[in-house]
Amino acid sequence: MTAIVPLTRMVGRLENLRSWINLVAEYSIQLIIIHDVQDEATSAELRKLISDENCQQIELVEDFFGAPGLARNAGVDLAKGNWVTFWDSDDVPQVHKIMSMLNSFNDVDVECVIGGYSTVNELSGEVEEIILPMNFLESIALNPGIWRFAFKRKSLGGLRFSNLLMAEDQLFLAEYEVFTRKIATYDHSVYNYYVGGNFHLTQQQKALKHILLSVEETFKILRRTSDLSFHFVSILLWRQIATGVRHLGLSARVKMIRILLRGVYNLPRNRYPQICRAFCFTFKNMRNAK
Repeated sequence: MTAIVPLTRMVGRLENLRSWINLVAEYSIQLIIIHDVQDEATSAELRKLISDENCQQIELVEDFFGAPGLARNAGVDLAKGNWVTFWDSDDVPQVHKIMSMLNSFNDVDVECVIGGYSTVNELSGEVEEIILPMNFLESIALNPGIWRFAFKRKSLGGLRFSNLLMAEDQLFLAEYEVFTRKIATYDHSVYNYYVGGNFHLTQQQKALKHILLSVEETFKILRRTSDLSFHFVSILLWRQIATGVRHLGLSARVKMIRILLRGVYNLPRNRYPQICRAFCFTFKNMRNAK
């Protein structure tokens, strides 16, 4: 397995990475850490951490990428494992469980495995475990964190991430057309996703403006997506729009409305009932989740 971990400006915040990196040596894991360099302090701390581990399975790539998707692409190009996963440096993958998950499907003709996950509130310490329900297509679209996916490397082909600062993982999943693939699900939590901190991209205006670009790109994908994936991608679209409405300023919201109207107008008319159903489902569930 190859695990790809992008990071940037993490000085003093490498504790989560430090908590599991030693487990790499216990398994046949190729760990590729992609450092999008923005400060020398992070670089020095990261190099020391890797040096202390003294593990030949850990590879460090440092360059100026400017976006998490481009950093992940550099990792994909170096990947050698049968499976590829994408983890965040400020979360904690449950390595033992992930390996158990992959071992369960290693000899099966499966292209993608999706596990459950747990949210960990950084402020309160509260933990909530989220396991896939029966209607997992909609559940995954509402909570599409790419870090709980494992992909057969050969199934990725030439697919790569965009250079957007937000929703690039959702565009990747939409292009991958998950639900046209041979997928399997694993009904255990395999990843601890941390929320409530001060470093999330929804708090950065530069990144938030990329939501407008991601909505445009998702509409383009919708126009060519298959029937099997249309509902899934539609929910991803409405999630992005909801994020923009919640966090963007007034002028950016006006732009969002223009993009939305133009995007819907350019869809085939027979898709309108489906996009409306996805709208109703997404906002009903997001409202209930508050």
